[in-house]
Formats: sequence, C-alpha cells, structure tokens
Amino acid sequence: MNYFDLHCDTILRCYEERQSLYDNQEMNISLKRGVSGSSWVQAFAVWIRDEVRGAEAMEIFDGAYAALQREIQAHPGVLFQVRTHSDLEQARRGNCCGALLTVEGGSVVGGDISRLYHLRDCGVKAITLTWNGPNEIGDGALVEHPMGLSNFGIQLVEEMEHLGIVADVSHASDALFESVAEHTEKPFIATHSLSRAVCGHKRNLTDEQFKVIRDRGGLVGLNFVPFFLRQDGKAAVADVLRHADHFLSLGGEKILAMGCDFDGTDLPEGLTGIESVPTLAEVFLRHGYPQQLVEDIFFNNAYAFFAKTLTEAL
Repeated sequence: MNYFDLHCDTILRCYEERQSLYDNQEMNISLKRGVSGSSWVQAFAVWIRDEVRGAEAMEIFDGAYAALQREIQAHPGVLFQVRTHSDLEQARRGNCCGALLTVEGGSVVGGDISRLYHLRDCGVKAITLTWNGPNEIGDGALVEHPMGLSNFGIQLVEEMEHLGIVADVSHASDALFESVAEHTEKPFIATHSLSRAVCGHKRNLTDEQFKVIRDRGGLVGLNFVPFFLRQDGKAAVADVLRHADHFLSLGGEKILAMGCDFDGTDLPEGLTGIESVPTLAEVFLRHGYPQQLVEDIFFNNAYAFFAKTLTEAL
C-alpha cells in the first residue's frame, strides 16, 4: 500500500547510535522492512532538544544529514532525498523510499536567520517551530505561561514562507499556534498531533486549531504516542481510530494524514513499526472507512500538499 508519513525520529537515532537505516532490528523503521513495492515518502525529522542551541544544534543537524546522505549513497535505487516536485513524482512511482527532510525544534536556528538558508540548502522542507519548551522563536506546549511568536519568530516564519519551508505547529503552545496563524499567509501543518477533545493532553490540538489548519489547507498527521492517544497511556489501535473519527467529524477528509512518530515514542498495543502500516490500514477499512478515504489518509493528502508546496517553491 502507498504510505506518506509526516514524522519519524529514525535518522537521528541512526546517527547517534550508528545504526543502519537499511537493515536494523532495534528501530521502528528500516528500509528493508519498509513498504516494499509501493509508493513510500518518509519525513525524517532531526530532533533538536530544547536545551541545545546554535552551533551545537547545527552540529547535530549536520551529523544526521550526513548520515542520511551516506545511506542514500549506499543504497541507490532504494532511498533518495525528495527536494523537488519531480523527486516526489519519482517516489510515487514506487519500489523506493523518498526521504523528506525536516527539523523538529527551531532552536537549531539559534536566533540566527542565516542558519535557515543552510537548512534550505540541505533540502529541509518543514520545521517544527518548537519542541516542548521555549526557544528564540516562541514557546512550546509545556511552557507554563506561554507567549506567541517573538519578533525574531515573526521574521523567521515570514522567511520560511518565502523559501518554501513549511511551518509545523506540533509541539506549539496555544499562544504560539494563534500567533503563527496571525503572522502567516500560506498553509501550515501539524506533522504529529492528535485531538485534545479525545485526549486532553496539551500536546494535542483543540477543535478550533484543527479547523484553522483545515481552512488553510494544511495537514494534521495522526501520531502513536500512547499518552497523547489516551490519558492513562494504555493505548491500542482503537485509540488511533477514535482520534481519526473525531478529526473526520470536523471535516478533515482532505487534511488528515499520518505522522506516526516512529522511533520517537513507545507504540500502542498492536503496532510494532513500519511493518504494521498495512495492518493498520486494514483496521481502518474494517472500521468502515471507504477505500478512497483510507488511501487519502495514508498517502494522497500529504502527497497533494507537498506536490503543491514543492511546485510553488520552484
């Protein structure tokens, strides 16, 4: 089956643990266990911890980027980086993995907008503006008295729009979300977020936030973090469906996607990694979702969004 995943932490783990992206047993994703014979676009996020800034953060990014390039060189025809619309079309033709590079944590910029151009040159297509804490851009979801975009943050998101780098509001505080909506014109996304109405965690989106993303033509990726799926953390596949049902009740048919957070979280019962994706799709079908809707959630919606974004960035 075709699969487009908006978020995983796998390439950072490969870099830090010197693991193989192609063949490993310890991680949720390996190319060998991937969605073979189908179209597969995987967003590989480079996570930057809250306490890391500037040059140190960029060193982590550069190391993960180099690890991705080594994997691409070692496995031609199996893995390549999606930089352009034509690359995305190549991924759609199947039998390979198109790697979409993203950053999780705007502290990588460290208050220096020139670092944004380096990220652009490396092919970064989206940046999660914060992790859970504060940085020079704004405040994350777990900040006690959060503020919106700083003056630097406003400058940054405006330049990101100019460069064709998508703003990601997963991990954003409510104040930051509202500020991003106010100071941007293009669609923005939540790569790996669930519904706060279903599970009241601060990391989840309110219905109003979901509607803002919907009305902008953005994306929301369903993730698998157990404590975001349900408050007691005892999550199973059925909980993923509960969040999907709720988002769809809000008119999310064309913006709902997958953002599983593989290799960045424990998984709910019934899921083990990339090999579980076809089984999950079958669960969605048995739940009564039409085939077309399942294909849209698992691939088409994210593909259409980035096909438009990459075309506009030319």
